[in-house]
Amino acid sequence: MRSRYPKALKNFEENADLLSTPFDVHETLADILHFKSLDFDTKIEDDDGSMPRGISLFRRVPRGRTCTDAAIEAHWCACLQWEPLETESNQARDVANAVLKVINEYNAQQLTQFRATPGVEQDMCAIWQLAKVVWATRFASNSKILQFSKTKDADHFHAKLDASTKPAVEIYQISLTAEPGNGQFEATAHFNVENKSYKIEISHVSRINKYGTQAGCVVDQLHQLRQFCNCLKG
Repeated sequence: MRSRYPKALKNFEENADLLSTPFDVHETLADILHFKSLDFDTKIEDDDGSMPRGISLFRRVPRGRTCTDAAIEAHWCACLQWEPLETESNQARDVANAVLKVINEYNAQQLTQFRATPGVEQDMCAIWQLAKVVWATRFASNSKILQFSKTKDADHFHAKLDASTKPAVEIYQISLTAEPGNGQFEATAHFNVENKSYKIEISHVSRINKYGTQAGCVVDQLHQLRQFCNCLKG
Protein backbone atom coordinates (compact mmCIF):
# COMPACT_ATOMS: atom_id res chain seq x y z
CA MET A 1 0.00 0.00 0.00
CA ARG A 2 2.86 2.37 0.80
CA SER A 3 4.18 2.14 -2.76
CA ARG A 4 0.82 2.12 -4.57
CA TYR A 5 -1.06 4.69 -2.45
CA PRO A 6 1.58 6.79 -0.68
CA LYS A 7 -0.68 9.87 -0.39
CA ALA A 8 -3.52 7.88 1.23
CA LEU A 9 -1.16 6.30 3.74
CA LYS A 10 0.50 9.65 4.52
CA ASN A 11 -2.91 11.22 5.18
CA PHE A 12 -3.95 8.27 7.34
CA GLU A 13 -0.83 8.50 9.50
CA GLU A 14 -1.03 12.29 9.90
CA ASN A 15 -4.73 12.12 10.81
CA ALA A 16 -3.86 9.97 13.84
CA ASP A 17 -3.12 13.14 15.81
CA LEU A 18 -6.20 15.09 14.66
CA LEU A 19 -9.84 15.20 15.72
CA SER A 20 -11.71 12.20 14.32
CA THR A 21 -15.10 10.59 14.95
CA PRO A 22 -16.95 7.32 14.22
CA PHE A 23 -18.46 9.09 11.20
CA ASP A 24 -14.93 9.34 9.80
CA VAL A 25 -14.53 5.58 10.22
CA HIS A 26 -17.73 5.11 8.20
CA GLU A 27 -16.38 7.29 5.39
CA THR A 28 -13.04 5.47 5.55
CA LEU A 29 -14.73 2.09 5.08
CA ALA A 30 -16.78 3.52 2.22
CA ASP A 31 -13.57 4.70 0.54
CA ILE A 32 -12.12 1.20 0.70
CA LEU A 33 -14.90 0.01 -1.60
CA HIS A 34 -13.72 2.40 -4.34
CA PHE A 35 -10.06 2.74 -3.42
CA LYS A 36 -8.51 2.59 -6.88
CA SER A 37 -10.57 5.45 -8.31
CA LEU A 38 -10.17 7.93 -5.44
CA ASP A 39 -8.41 11.28 -5.54
CA PHE A 40 -6.76 11.64 -2.14
CA ASP A 41 -5.91 15.30 -2.75
CA THR A 42 -9.57 16.35 -3.02
CA LYS A 43 -10.31 19.51 -1.05
CA ILE A 44 -12.45 18.77 2.02
CA GLU A 45 -13.73 22.25 2.86
CA ASP A 46 -16.43 23.96 0.82
CA ASP A 47 -15.88 27.51 -0.41
CA ASP A 48 -17.60 28.85 2.73
CA GLY A 49 -15.25 26.87 4.98
CA SER A 50 -17.83 24.28 6.03
CA MET A 51 -16.91 20.60 6.24
CA PRO A 52 -18.84 17.33 5.94
CA ARG A 53 -19.74 15.55 9.17
CA GLY A 54 -17.61 12.57 8.23
CA ILE A 55 -14.22 12.65 6.51
CA SER A 56 -12.39 9.56 5.28
CA LEU A 57 -9.12 9.12 7.16
CA PHE A 58 -7.43 8.41 3.84
CA ARG A 59 -8.01 12.06 3.01
CA ARG A 60 -6.43 15.02 4.77
CA VAL A 61 -8.46 16.08 7.83
CA PRO A 62 -8.13 19.88 8.26
CA ARG A 63 -5.86 20.73 11.18
CA GLY A 64 -8.23 23.42 12.37
CA ARG A 65 -11.21 21.06 12.59
CA THR A 66 -13.32 21.69 15.67
CA CYS A 67 -16.07 19.79 17.45
CA THR A 68 -18.56 22.16 15.81
CA ASP A 69 -17.17 21.30 12.37
CA ALA A 70 -17.59 17.61 13.17
CA ALA A 71 -21.13 18.12 14.56
CA ILE A 72 -20.04 17.09 18.08
CA GLU A 73 -22.06 18.66 20.87
CA ALA A 74 -20.11 20.36 23.66
CA HIS A 75 -21.27 17.65 26.10
CA TRP A 76 -19.25 15.05 24.19
CA CYS A 77 -16.35 17.22 23.01
CA ALA A 78 -12.98 16.39 24.54
CA CYS A 79 -11.18 19.22 22.75
CA LEU A 80 -12.60 22.26 24.54
CA GLN A 81 -10.58 24.17 27.13
CA TRP A 82 -12.31 24.32 30.50
CA GLU A 83 -11.56 26.26 33.65
CA PRO A 84 -12.55 24.76 37.03
CA LEU A 85 -15.07 26.42 39.33
CA GLU A 86 -15.13 26.26 43.11
CA THR A 87 -17.67 23.61 43.99
CA GLU A 88 -19.18 25.77 46.74
CA SER A 89 -19.45 28.87 44.54
CA ASN A 90 -22.84 30.38 43.80
CA GLN A 91 -22.29 29.83 40.08
CA ALA A 92 -21.60 26.11 40.48
CA ARG A 93 -24.62 25.63 42.72
CA ASP A 94 -26.83 27.64 40.35
CA VAL A 95 -25.84 25.35 37.46
CA ALA A 96 -26.40 22.24 39.59
CA ASN A 97 -29.88 23.39 40.67
CA ALA A 98 -30.75 24.23 37.06
CA VAL A 99 -29.81 20.67 36.05
CA LEU A 100 -31.96 19.15 38.80
CA LYS A 101 -34.85 21.42 37.82
CA VAL A 102 -34.69 20.02 34.29
CA ILE A 103 -34.62 16.43 35.58
CA ASN A 104 -37.58 17.02 37.93
CA GLU A 105 -39.58 18.73 35.19
CA TYR A 106 -38.80 15.93 32.74
CA ASN A 107 -40.03 13.33 35.24
CA ALA A 108 -43.23 15.28 35.84
CA GLN A 109 -43.83 15.82 32.12
CA GLN A 110 -43.40 12.14 31.30
CA LEU A 111 -45.63 11.02 34.15
CA THR A 112 -48.33 13.45 33.00
CA GLN A 113 -48.04 12.37 29.38
CA PHE A 114 -48.39 8.68 30.21
CA ARG A 115 -50.75 8.94 33.18
CA ALA A 116 -53.33 6.80 31.34
CA THR A 117 -50.86 3.91 31.24
CA PRO A 118 -51.76 1.21 33.80
CA GLY A 119 -49.50 1.45 36.84
CA VAL A 120 -48.42 5.04 36.16
CA GLU A 121 -49.20 7.65 38.83
CA GLN A 122 -48.47 11.38 38.83
CA ASP A 123 -46.31 11.38 41.96
CA MET A 124 -44.24 8.24 41.47
CA CYS A 125 -40.82 9.95 41.44
CA ALA A 126 -39.15 11.80 44.30
CA ILE A 127 -38.09 15.42 43.78
CA TRP A 128 -34.32 15.60 43.49
CA GLN A 129 -32.55 18.06 45.79
CA LEU A 130 -28.91 19.10 45.52
CA ALA A 131 -26.61 17.37 48.01
CA LYS A 132 -23.18 18.27 46.66
CA VAL A 133 -21.38 19.65 43.61
CA VAL A 134 -18.58 17.16 42.89
CA TRP A 135 -16.87 19.29 40.22
CA ALA A 136 -17.80 22.07 37.84
CA THR A 137 -16.06 23.65 34.86
CA ARG A 138 -16.75 26.54 32.51
CA PHE A 139 -15.68 26.72 28.88
CA ALA A 140 -12.80 29.18 28.69
CA SER A 141 -13.11 31.25 25.53
CA ASN A 142 -9.86 32.10 23.79
CA SER A 143 -8.98 35.59 25.05
CA LYS A 144 -7.54 36.63 21.68
CA ILE A 145 -10.80 35.75 19.93
CA LEU A 146 -12.75 37.91 22.39
CA GLN A 147 -10.29 40.80 21.94
CA PHE A 148 -10.19 40.67 18.14
CA SER A 149 -11.65 43.77 16.48
CA LYS A 150 -10.11 43.74 13.00
CA THR A 151 -6.92 43.13 11.10
CA LYS A 152 -4.43 45.98 11.23
CA ASP A 153 -2.52 45.43 8.00
CA ALA A 154 -3.47 45.32 4.34
CA ASP A 155 -2.61 41.64 4.04
CA HIS A 156 -4.81 40.67 7.00
CA PHE A 157 -1.94 38.83 8.71
CA HIS A 158 -1.87 40.80 11.97
CA ALA A 159 -4.82 41.09 14.34
CA LYS A 160 -5.82 44.17 16.26
CA LEU A 161 -6.70 42.98 19.76
CA ASP A 162 -8.38 45.95 21.39
CA ALA A 163 -11.99 44.79 21.65
CA SER A 164 -13.72 43.75 24.86
CA THR A 165 -16.26 41.31 23.50
CA LYS A 166 -18.12 39.23 26.06
CA PRO A 167 -19.50 35.79 25.13
CA ALA A 168 -23.28 35.71 24.64
CA VAL A 169 -23.45 32.14 25.95
CA GLU A 170 -21.41 30.45 28.66
CA ILE A 171 -21.04 26.66 28.61
CA TYR A 172 -20.74 24.68 31.83
CA GLN A 173 -20.12 21.04 32.64
CA ILE A 174 -20.95 19.76 36.07
CA SER A 175 -21.00 16.63 38.19
CA LEU A 176 -23.31 16.51 41.19
CA THR A 177 -24.89 14.31 43.82
CA ALA A 178 -28.60 14.57 44.64
CA GLU A 179 -30.92 13.22 47.32
CA PRO A 180 -32.88 11.20 48.08
CA GLY A 181 -31.07 8.13 46.82
CA ASN A 182 -27.56 9.45 46.21
CA GLY A 183 -28.16 10.01 42.51
CA GLN A 184 -24.99 11.06 40.69
CA PHE A 185 -25.35 13.06 37.49
CA GLU A 186 -23.18 14.82 34.94
CA ALA A 187 -24.53 17.45 32.56
CA THR A 188 -23.72 20.23 30.14
CA ALA A 189 -25.54 23.56 30.51
CA HIS A 190 -25.67 26.63 28.26
CA PHE A 191 -26.19 29.92 30.08
CA ASN A 192 -27.59 32.89 28.14
CA VAL A 193 -25.72 35.88 29.54
CA GLU A 194 -28.27 38.45 28.34
CA ASN A 195 -31.45 36.97 29.78
CA LYS A 196 -29.80 35.00 32.60
CA SER A 197 -31.39 31.69 31.62
CA TYR A 198 -30.13 28.13 31.24
CA LYS A 199 -30.69 25.78 28.33
CA ILE A 200 -30.14 22.16 29.30
CA GLU A 201 -31.10 19.27 27.03
CA ILE A 202 -32.20 16.16 28.92
CA SER A 203 -30.11 14.15 26.43
CA HIS A 204 -27.05 15.98 27.80
CA VAL A 205 -27.70 14.78 31.35
CA SER A 206 -26.18 11.43 32.32
CA ARG A 207 -26.72 9.27 35.40
CA ILE A 208 -23.23 8.01 36.26
CA ASN A 209 -23.96 5.63 39.14
CA LYS A 210 -26.21 2.59 39.33
CA TYR A 211 -29.86 3.31 39.96
CA GLY A 212 -30.60 -0.36 40.74
CA THR A 213 -34.03 -0.85 42.29
CA GLN A 214 -34.60 2.91 42.70
CA ALA A 215 -36.36 2.92 39.31
CA GLY A 216 -38.47 -0.18 39.94
CA CYS A 217 -41.78 1.62 39.49
CA VAL A 218 -40.95 2.82 35.96
CA VAL A 219 -38.61 0.15 34.65
CA ASP A 220 -41.34 -1.54 32.58
CA GLN A 221 -43.79 1.22 31.66
CA LEU A 222 -41.49 4.25 31.37
CA HIS A 223 -38.02 2.96 30.60
CA GLN A 224 -36.91 6.49 29.56
CA LEU A 225 -37.16 7.51 33.23
CA ARG A 226 -35.00 4.73 34.65
CA GLN A 227 -31.92 6.91 35.14
CA PHE A 228 -33.90 9.91 36.37
CA CYS A 229 -36.67 8.57 38.62
CA ASN A 230 -36.16 7.63 42.26
CA CYS A 231 -39.41 5.84 43.02
CA LEU A 232 -41.32 6.88 46.11
CA LYS A 233 -42.81 3.38 46.24
CA GLY A 234 -40.93 0.15 45.65
